[in-house]
Amino acid sequence: MKTKTKQVYYCDHCNKHGLSSHMMKYHEKICTKNPKNFRPCFDCIFLTKKEIVIGGNYYNGDEWVRNVDLLFCDKKKIFLYTPKNEIKGNAFDIEEENESMPKECDLLTYKDYI
Repeated sequence: MKTKTKQVYYCDHCNKHGLSSHMMKYHEKICTKNPKNFRPCFDCIFLTKKEIVIGGNYYNGDEWVRNVDLLFCDKKKIFLYTPKNEIKGNAFDIEEENESMPKECDLLTYKDYI
């Protein structure tokens, strides 16, 4: 019988764990419970989802079209992407104005959760 003892790495912000240190370092950057990734926009009444149509071309020349829901600030009239999208580099390149969620916003109005 064989037994192995391995080092297990844990996220400092959530309960996720794994055997690879570099993957856990990457996870900690994009973890939703990481305080660096918190944005006040998530609690704002002006943040809504708006459906837009995006499209492009496959490598063989065929076109593709799809509807996606993106985060939209009704007050500033711009699309926003999350810190996770910014780190991963997978924010959509759209014709309308879009930017990363700000860390502070003077237009913030908190949602009423009662």
